[in-house]
Order: sequence, then C-alpha cells, then structure tokens
Amino acid sequence: MSDFANEANILEWLPPSAALTRFQLGDTELALGGAIDLKRVRYGVRVGGLHLLLPEDSVSEVLDRPKIFPIPNTSSWFEGLINLRGNVVPVFDLRDLFGTTPIAGEQQMLLVIDEGEEALGIAIDGLPLPAPNSDPLDRRPSLPGVLENYTGRVFEHGEELWLEVDIAGLLGSLSNEIAA
Repeated sequence: MSDFANEANILEWLPPSAALTRFQLGDTELALGGAIDLKRVRYGVRVGGLHLLLPEDSVSEVLDRPKIFPIPNTSSWFEGLINLRGNVVPVFDLRDLFGTTPIAGEQQMLLVIDEGEEALGIAIDGLPLPAPNSDPLDRRPSLPGVLENYTGRVFEHGEELWLEVDIAGLLGSLSNEIAA
C-alpha cells in the first residue's frame, strides 16, 4: 500500500480534537483564541531624492513601467494615462514636479495608489522599502514648495528624511489643475 493511502487511512481514524493537537509548535505554539501580536510594517517609496511614506491602510500595487499614453498640452509632471484592467489611471512624475532626478541605477517603476476610479499612478525609483520605525521630527525641514500643504509628519533615519505626504490630496489638486 502506498504512503498516501496509509496517510489517508490514519486521517480517517483521527477524531477532530486529536487532529487539532496532532502537531506541536514548541515555543511558538498558538493557543486557540489566543492573541497574536503582529507588527504592521509601513512602506515608503523613493521619488528622486525624496522618501515618501505610503498612506496607512491604503491599497497600492507596483508595476513595471507600462505603456503610458501622453495627453497633449499638459504639464511635464503629468505623464499621461494607462489602462489598468479596464480602468483609466492618470500617471504623474513627481520627480519633475519636485525638481529631482531619478536615482541612478534604480529600476523605474510605477506605483498605483487606490483602485478603480480613485486610482492614481506615480513614477518611483525601485521597489517600496520598509519605512524606519522612529519618532517624528519636532520641526519640519525645508521641502519643495508644492509639498508644504500636503506633508504631515517627517521622520529621520540616518541621513534620509521620510515624509508623510497626502499623495491622493496632492495628486487630486494637480488633477484639478489639468482639468481646468
């Protein structure tokens, strides 16, 4: 008889209570109904020389740069539109808006924040990174002017500043400028 058939026969003989306690996990054993302490990791993206924190509890996805369809007579920071699973998504190049350049040697990707009709895309340098776990700075450093009204807390990790930016608010206001 095969090992699979033997295993199937053994499983038929186990009552449910025995099946639940069949495997022991040692020191990391989980008790039913016990609390599990999961630490949430926040992520950020690099846009030129800036590190932008992704909104907490937001839906986002990273794509290899798809074909972007430019719209004539728009600002240089508006790259155009993509079709993402039947949804038209506007794509912005914040590096141009902030006056920064792509990070040399990093793969240029597209971050799509939100979904459906609310989706917005931004060009990013490389994959998202886990954000540092530190306390916010007491004072805000000088930032590109366009970020002043959309930046919340600022975190420092080594020489890097991580900015909590209302990306949807910023891009929404930029979208309104394009539509006007």
